[in-house]
Amino acid sequence: SVPAIVLPAGDVPEGHGMGRLRLVQIYRLGSFVLGLLLLAAFVQAGFAVYENNRAREVLINQVGPAAVEQFRLSSALTTQDAAIRDYVRNGGDAALAEYRAAVRRESRSAATMRRLLSGVPDNDDVMRRLDKALADSQAWRTEYADRVAEGPGGARGAAADPDGSDEARRLLDRARG
Repeated sequence: SVPAIVLPAGDVPEGHGMGRLRLVQIYRLGSFVLGLLLLAAFVQAGFAVYENNRAREVLINQVGPAAVEQFRLSSALTTQDAAIRDYVRNGGDAALAEYRAAVRRESRSAATMRRLLSGVPDNDDVMRRLDKALADSQAWRTEYADRVAEGPGGARGAAADPDGSDEARRLLDRARG
């Protein structure tokens, strides 16, 4: 007689080790493990996209505009210097008005930078540099520009402070970093 292709259920030996599991059970377990790994990969990718979007939002909505304000602040300081020098050479209310407007622009730019960067992680170094720049700018104004603005301007103002220009340049260079 020809042996049976499939053993009758009663003749199948007891399994041991992995042999106790049916092939279908092994495939189900493998599918479950692969599904968990795939789910973990999707969750990790989702977190990465979320963090990337958050970083992009901070860059676009806070850091970029703060960089623009830094240029405005620097421009305001340069305008203060040019206006006060114009006042020393030529006098006139227009130069003083421009100087005072530039001081206000510097203050607004600094306040805007602080507001924009307040929620940015690890902003301590930038805030320290901003504080130093503002303190140096204030020192330049106190030691030179405000004193000149209170004076007569024109030829009489320049004659009253012949050495002030060198000291003013040193203070202004320090303010500019």
